[in-house]
Amino acid sequence: MQKILLVEDNEMNRDLIARRLTRRGFEVVIARDGAEGVEKAASESPDLVLMDIGLPILDGYEATRLIKETRPNLPIIGLSAHAMSGDADRAREAGADDYDTKPVDFPRLLGKIQTLLERGALEPAEGPADSETADDAAGPRLLVVDDSPMHREMLSGRLTSLGYSFDMASDVSEAIRQIRRESYAALLLDVTLPDVDGKPVLRYLREQAEARDVPILLLSTIDAIPQAVEFLGDGADELVPQPFRTQELKIRLQSVLDSEPRPAAAPSEDRRRAEHLLKVMLPDPLIEELRKSSCLPPRREDEVAVMSWDVPDLDERLMQDTEGAAQAYQRLLVAFEIVSEEHRVHTLRTAGDGVLAVAGRFSGADDPVGSVVKLAAELRNRASELTPDWLVRIGVHTGPATLAVVGHRSCQLGVWGQPVKVSRRLRNLCRTTTVLASSEVWDRCAGKAQGVQAGTAELKEGPPSPVFRIDSMKS
Repeated sequence: MQKILLVEDNEMNRDLIARRLTRRGFEVVIARDGAEGVEKAASESPDLVLMDIGLPILDGYEATRLIKETRPNLPIIGLSAHAMSGDADRAREAGADDYDTKPVDFPRLLGKIQTLLERGALEPAEGPADSETADDAAGPRLLVVDDSPMHREMLSGRLTSLGYSFDMASDVSEAIRQIRRESYAALLLDVTLPDVDGKPVLRYLREQAEARDVPILLLSTIDAIPQAVEFLGDGADELVPQPFRTQELKIRLQSVLDSEPRPAAAPSEDRRRAEHLLKVMLPDPLIEELRKSSCLPPRREDEVAVMSWDVPDLDERLMQDTEGAAQAYQRLLVAFEIVSEEHRVHTLRTAGDGVLAVAGRFSGADDPVGSVVKLAAELRNRASELTPDWLVRIGVHTGPATLAVVGHRSCQLGVWGQPVKVSRRLRNLCRTTTVLASSEVWDRCAGKAQGVQAGTAELKEGPPSPVFRIDSMKS
């Protein structure tokens, strides 16, 4: 397991980044200031350092210089919230290998981490001499089908270093012409080629005599892995996630080229990553259904509980205090994420300053309405603690709704129906940080919810409906 030293004085940033890295399979060591970072870089022998620039005791620049004096080949990525202040240049002058901004874009940061870790692994064996080309390399011949010049360039270097010869194609038509002229040991196919659905492409390739028995490895960006996983049962043999990691690529290629079947014991890292992303995209019961039936048809659910919340003046706060407001909002989101997992409530989507969450049989909640009300009450309490001067509006409604998995490249769970609309209307009625619920929710929580009727409002067609303020929810 590769070890990353995270040098960060902000507790919220520390917890968020450390948790995400741990989920990716890294061991994370924490340092809370620059001096501790220098000490642990020596005592913990990390494979890479994430170095906050604005650190107490010893700032990130000086800590980077001191670490590089004793471990010049240790990769260091500088992190700073001041994207335009020249921190990137100063960090590189101090010895940092790369730089990224906060709030962290985790997929982008993960790509930089993987690139630097691979660089260290590849330095002892850089590949063939300058005069040698991919066409001269030994080993089985491969065909890469990818429309991205950058991806083709990255794959070219990795395949060459692994000793494979290969050809490149930028679209399916070119690939078909190539396989009719040349015999290939395996095809590496991008699943997100423009204007092309991956499944028909796979079926078409399998119908061609030249490619019927050729192993096909899917090349997939992180956000398209859930889509690619479905293709594994539709004619594809393996999955290679991007950013391309040389060792993963080597293992995946060997698994399809070797005659020995792969052991079914421990799942590979790409499978673990796909599992994690599926859990982000879908609740556990729907993932299990997908595994069993290979599809998730649209359906109508009789009881879906929906919670809608937002911070209506978030844009203005971000304009006035970008770093402070972003960090405060991030604390709210992290608190919401943790509590929603505990109550089996699925975060449907975030859009600007609005968040929608749903619960039902599809999310594994035994009592969907009770779960959502408990989550709403806990979020209100956390908002009062974390952002006491903010208005956080929360609305809850329940009823029948339609569910479907939507999207092609970036799939997500979609929910439509009255519960979504009414929860937003209730949210918009809030004038203080509070939870407003419909009479349907209040009736379902009879004897458990504590609160009062807050008035009436036009929530649906017909006469005004009672609106209830919920203060707490008994277990």
